[in-house]
Amino acid sequence: MIEASLACNGFVWCTYRDWSFRILDGLLDLPRWRCSLIVTTLDCRFDLARFEERGIPVIRIDPRHDLKEGGHGHKTIADLKPKAVFHYGWSWLVPQPVLDLCPNVTLHPGKLPKDRGGSPIQNQIRNGETWTYANIIKLVPGLDEGPVYLRERLSLEGDDADTVWWRMTAAGAMLTRQFLAGIALGTLQPAPQDETVEPKVYKRVRPDAAFLSPETQTARAMYDIVRAHNETDANTYVVKAWIDIGQYRLVIDRAGICAPLLAFSGRSWNLRAEAWCEDRLFDVAFRVNNGKDSAFIAGCDGIPLFLTRFYVVCR
Repeated sequence: MIEASLACNGFVWCTYRDWSFRILDGLLDLPRWRCSLIVTTLDCRFDLARFEERGIPVIRIDPRHDLKEGGHGHKTIADLKPKAVFHYGWSWLVPQPVLDLCPNVTLHPGKLPKDRGGSPIQNQIRNGETWTYANIIKLVPGLDEGPVYLRERLSLEGDDADTVWWRMTAAGAMLTRQFLAGIALGTLQPAPQDETVEPKVYKRVRPDAAFLSPETQTARAMYDIVRAHNETDANTYVVKAWIDIGQYRLVIDRAGICAPLLAFSGRSWNLRAEAWCEDRLFDVAFRVNNGKDSAFIAGCDGIPLFLTRFYVVCR
């Protein structure tokens, strides 16, 4: 029994997202487990040197083809005979031949069976939701339909999606360590999702979803869009929130409903009530980003959304 409990088991890590690699970094001390392989995309920009220096092999694949039966990714994983394959932050459906090898799981944020599908963090924040679950779920042919092994509640509050992903990273590391411990002991069993709840499947957010429309959106709705689209992962497909002002485009990194303290000392600019020409708007952006002035746009409810960090480009 003691020898079996101390046996070293291998798992495979499939990802291209920064937060997922950070979770993997939190698993490398487990005495009963080793990462046998990292599978990532051809264009992944994360620095993998730390893992390679620890002797973890890395392969880069085309996720649309190479995990299919007979593909390079499938054959490499199958030859390792892993105890589990993790697809945290993997944006493609996993073919059945890989699912048949061993338990394949993902880390998905959502109140399942609601919040299935693409861009779950962005979509939930945009919906005005304030909390969700981090779920380790078994991958099945249906999108995010698998049973749940473990879950933990986490907050969706904060000024940017990065803040939520940091919480996901912490929750993911904790839950994955519990998952591997349960797999090693043979005690972990997933629970089916609640069939009495109507499923909801999101589509991945597109660049045009980051557009702010004060004529139709409240200040709170615009604030939620700004923070939902504030993600800095080098591999992300999410773009910053933006709004067109005359011949210029404002790309917005930070915003808030409450007026910043400087709004009571410096000038407060109504960005949609001015006639902007030449260098003036660039000067305002400089003053706002340096804490000298404040700037706002009013939503359809008349409440101002204060832009606290933005830059200007020519359309």
